Amino acid sequence: MVTSFAAVRRPGSAALKLAHVAAGWSDAAFGLRASPWDVAAGSLLVRQAGGVYIALDGSVLEVGGYLAHVGGFDLAGSVLGEVVARAR
Repeated sequence: MVTSFAAVRRPGSAALKLAHVAAGWSDAAFGLRASPWDVAAGSLLVRQAGGVYIALDGSVLEVGGYLAHVGGFDLAGSVLGEVVARAR
C-alpha cells in the first residue's frame, strides 16, 4: 500500500482516522481489529460527510476491520479495492 499512495499516515486511533476522512483531510482510512467504540461515531461522521464506510467484518458493533473513503474515491481502481474483495 505504501507504494500505491502519495502518503500513508498512522495517527493512532480509528476515530481520528475516520474524522480525517470525514473532514476531507485524508482520502481513505483502513484498519484491522478496531474497537466498536472507536468506529461507531467515526463511521457516522464519514457517512454524514458524504463518504463511504465499509465494515469488513460485518458490523460497526463488533471488533473488526473497516475501510472508509471520501465520496468519489475510485475504490475499484485502488489497491484498497483488493482489500474489500478479499474480506468479503
